[in-house]
Amino acid sequence: MYITKRQFDDLNAVLIVSITKEDYKNQVEASLHKYRKNAQLRGFRKGQVPMSLIRKQHEKALTVEEIQRLLQQSLNNYINQEKLNLLGNVLLKTQQAPDIDAQELSFEFELGISPEFELDLDHLNLTQFEIIADEQDIDRYIKNLQQRFGKLESKESVEETDLIHGKIEALLADKQVPDQEPWHRHHTFAINKLSQGARSKYLGARVGAQIDTNSAELFPNAEEWASIMGKDPPPHFPIRWTIEKIFYIQSAQLDKYLFDKVYPERTVNSGEELRAKIKAERSEVYTAESNRILLNTAITQLIENTKFDLPTAFLQRWIKQQHPDISDEQIKKKYEELEKALRYQLIEKKLGEKFDIQIKAEDVKQKARTIIQSQWAHYGKKELDEISLEQFINKTLQQKEEFRRILTQVFHERILRAMKERLPLKNQTCSWAEFLEELNQKNNNLV
Repeated sequence: MYITKRQFDDLNAVLIVSITKEDYKNQVEASLHKYRKNAQLRGFRKGQVPMSLIRKQHEKALTVEEIQRLLQQSLNNYINQEKLNLLGNVLLKTQQAPDIDAQELSFEFELGISPEFELDLDHLNLTQFEIIADEQDIDRYIKNLQQRFGKLESKESVEETDLIHGKIEALLADKQVPDQEPWHRHHTFAINKLSQGARSKYLGARVGAQIDTNSAELFPNAEEWASIMGKDPPPHFPIRWTIEKIFYIQSAQLDKYLFDKVYPERTVNSGEELRAKIKAERSEVYTAESNRILLNTAITQLIENTKFDLPTAFLQRWIKQQHPDISDEQIKKKYEELEKALRYQLIEKKLGEKFDIQIKAEDVKQKARTIIQSQWAHYGKKELDEISLEQFINKTLQQKEEFRRILTQVFHERILRAMKERLPLKNQTCSWAEFLEELNQKNNNLV
């Protein structure tokens, strides 16, 4: 077996992998004997089925399987040894099944190669926001808590802040109605989720009222109707809503009941302690959001000022392989989304190289430990003993998505630390509302 590389340009290449029967015949023979050892066929004892029958039934499939395994292993080894930075996966140029009777087989694989480029950090214009949780912010948060842990009370007529529960039924012939005949649902929703036009029909309505409208006019957000229908996009048709119950939320009092609901660990015993706890928590949330915006701004500016090409045609063929049934127009749209993501990831990766970010397995494990301990404390549970904590950490990191998520968190923290240490940053203190206004202005300037 041997591999040759044909380079077309900086971004595109082909690997030609040539293998002979000698490369895989021993593995195929070993698999056949393993099958025979466990084979059970009427008229023969276990393990005594003639090899000729085993070959007839399994040799072709096992040969194809072994060829595919050998190709994958060879490609991975070559890519790692040559330290090729690829975009997407390798693409087999010809998808037809291999001729297992041939003495030698040759396969061509297309490669999309990651571009080489440098970052210029001198032109970055970055602001580190220190967001202060002010009194109004804390008041709003406490009000939300009082609403969240309040009690539902019944009433007779609908007002702006109420919730209603009732029966939605279609005003169509049975055969035109989706899912069920006759179609209906029971649902509860907040009045403030309705569109302005629909809301006027409900305000002042009493229990037992029947309101006719079209489902398309009910909500400004299509997701609301989709959640009721269980379909996305949902079909629309005339409906009748019969109001069966009307509720309002009686806000919870600022007392021990609310404190213990919000903080089950019972660490808050007064309104002053509640405000102090909320202020500390909001500050942590705001710091995390400020850091996220700082990193995102840096990468966005670098994307705008760093020019490099991508293997566009290859990536579009790769998308087509992943989604063989989509149209050329859909491929173009998916490529535009992929290109944005790739440019972001490549710049992010280059920043890691620029700042020499090195992350060890122990770093990820320590971050997982911190996250689990924090979550455990948040839910008011007693502290985990070391053995149980270690088990939770190992179980979490065995999940690929969780491991990747925590690794990314550590990576972003290291980049942010390096940026704050090595780059000139403007510092700006502001409230949460002022921070949001600043972001809104920046977004408007980009339009």
